[in-house]
Amino acid sequence: MPDPTPRPTRPAVVLAAAAEFRRAPAQASSGTSLARGAAVEILRHEAGWYEVDSHVGRGWVSERALGVTSRELVADYLWQHEDLRAVPLDAPADRRLGAGVGALSAAVASAWNAYGGLLDALCRVVGVDPAAIAAVMHTESGGRGMGPDGRMIIRFENHLFRRYLGDERASLFDAHFRYDPATVWQGHQFCREGDAWQPCHQSQAGEWEVLEFARSLDETAALMSISMGVAQIMGFNHTLIGYDSVREMFDRFSTDIRFQILGMFDFIRGHGDSSPMLEALRVRNYEAFATGYNGNGQAAFYGGLISSAVAAFEQLQGSPAQPPAPGDATEDVYVVQPGDSLGRIAARFGTTAAALAAANGIANLDLIAPGQRLRIPGRPTVAEPPPPPPVADQTYTVQPGDILGRIAARFGVPLQAIIEANGIANPDSIQAGQVLRIPPATQPRELRPPAVRHREHLVLAGDTLRSVAAELGATPQALAAVNDLQLIPGQLLRAP
Repeated sequence: MPDPTPRPTRPAVVLAAAAEFRRAPAQASSGTSLARGAAVEILRHEAGWYEVDSHVGRGWVSERALGVTSRELVADYLWQHEDLRAVPLDAPADRRLGAGVGALSAAVASAWNAYGGLLDALCRVVGVDPAAIAAVMHTESGGRGMGPDGRMIIRFENHLFRRYLGDERASLFDAHFRYDPATVWQGHQFCREGDAWQPCHQSQAGEWEVLEFARSLDETAALMSISMGVAQIMGFNHTLIGYDSVREMFDRFSTDIRFQILGMFDFIRGHGDSSPMLEALRVRNYEAFATGYNGNGQAAFYGGLISSAVAAFEQLQGSPAQPPAPGDATEDVYVVQPGDSLGRIAARFGTTAAALAAANGIANLDLIAPGQRLRIPGRPTVAEPPPPPPVADQTYTVQPGDILGRIAARFGVPLQAIIEANGIANPDSIQAGQVLRIPPATQPRELRPPAVRHREHLVLAGDTLRSVAAELGATPQALAAVNDLQLIPGQLLRAP
C-alpha cells in the first residue's frame, strides 16, 4: 500500500564516480550503482545515508556521494577533458601582452602571459570574456598557485581540522592546535609535543609544517581542512569539482597548476550549464560576482579591483574595450563556440543581438551554430581618460594569515615590485607585524582588511545551525534568512 503521508523531497545529483545503491542502509550492496551526474530525489536521511528515488527505483546511497542542488545539472567536469588538459598553459606568442604603463597593467600582463593559453580555451568553453577571468585571478592571488619552492600555496584551517577529527579525538586536537571559539577563523596556534605554542599563518613554510603534522594524525581530515592553489578552493569541496577523494584533488593540484585553474572554472561554473557567478561575469557585473566569490562584506571593494584589472587588460589587448571611432569600418570576427547564444556574444563585445543579426544577415536570433563566423560591428569610441597622477608610497602592516601575493593584489601592485621595494629574499617568509613599503599603483586604492571567504558550506552529519553559522561568520538568524534550511547532509548553505 502506498505511503499516504506526503514527504518533502530535495533534488540531488551523484557527485562520486559511482554511488553504491542499497535497498536498506544495513544491507549489503544490491550490485547496482548510480553513475556520476545521475539525478535523484532525496526522501529522508538516516545515519549517513539518504533514501532516494532514482531511475532504478527507491533505495539508499551514502550521503558523501550526493550533492543537494536546485539547478539543472551536467555530469562532466572540465578537468576530466584530456583535450583541455593538453592545451598549452602560456599565452601564444601572437597573444602575449606587453607590460603597458603602470603597476596594475604589468601585473595583469604577467598573469595572462603565464596562463593565457589555458585561460582562453576555458573561457571559450564556459562563455566568458578572458579579461574577466584574468582579472579575477589577479585580484584573488596575483596569479600565484605555487611557491618559490615548487609547493602549492595552501592555508590550513585549525577549526575545520577540529571538526573533521571529531569529538572522540578532541583531546588529541587540543594538545597541538588552538583557535578562537568565538571567531573560529582567528586565534590559530600550533605546537608539537613539548614545544611552545606558535601563531599560525605566518608563512607558507609554516602552513606546510602544520599540514604535514596534521596529516600524521589523520590525512583525510588534514587535507579537507586546507585551501589550495591559485583559487584557494577548500579541500572539503573536492566532490563539488569532481574528485572522488580529497587526496586526489590535493595530488592533482600539487602536481600541475593546470588542475588548479581547471578547478577554479569548475568551482565558478557549479553543477549546471551556468551559475550566478558566470552570469555576473558575462554581463560585467563584477560586484555581483564578488558577492558570490568573496562574500557580500567587501563585494564593492573586490568588484572595483576586478573592474580595474579588466580595464587594464583590455587596454593592453586593444580589443573590445578599445572600440573604433565613429565612422571607422573596423570590425572583429568571432567564431561561435558550443553553448553560445547571440545575446551572450553581443554582451561580450559590447553590442546588441539585433546589431549582430543585422551585420550577419541572421533572420532567427536563436539559430546560430558552432563554427559559424560572425562579424562584430564597430562601436562608438569612448575617450580614454588621462593616466592618474603618481601615488606616493604607502606602508602596510602584515596581518596574521597574509601572503605577499594577496597584499600585492589588494594594492594593485606587482608582487615583484613589493619584493624589490622591501629587499625580501624569500616571499614566503613575511611575518605578522612586519611593515611593508608599497610602491605606487596605477591608481589609489583603499586598503581594507582581507575578507575571510567561506562562501558556501557543505552540511555534514552532526552539523548544527549554530556551528555552521560560526564557521561562516554569521548569526544563525542571518544564515536561516538566505537559505532553505532543512540542514541535511549534502545540502549547500550560502553565507549571508
